[in-house]
Amino acid sequence: MKAHHEEKSNFSEHFINWLKIGEHTCKQVKEVHSSKSFEEQCTVCEKECVNLSMQNLLTYPFVKEAVAAKKLSIHAGYYDMHSCAFDHWILDFNYTESRNYH
Repeated sequence: MKAHHEEKSNFSEHFINWLKIGEHTCKQVKEVHSSKSFEEQCTVCEKECVNLSMQNLLTYPFVKEAVAAKKLSIHAGYYDMHSCAFDHWILDFNYTESRNYH
């Protein structure tokens, strides 16, 4: 979120493209958590962007297949340097194939 407020002319093109992935998430966080401070919004946004990255991994067919077959689980972590706290979570994935019923 902080990077979205900064002047982007000094950012590399790769970094700018990477930031675009989280733009929608940051906008949602601002709307849903408007009563929180900017710093608190940043923390929520950072965690939500990690969730988004976990979900984006499933766009790779070999990852999705391995997760569906329970051969792979996707984990994420968030380290808060101020409180020295580490949050760990696992992507909850329940995959069912769609079926045609006639």
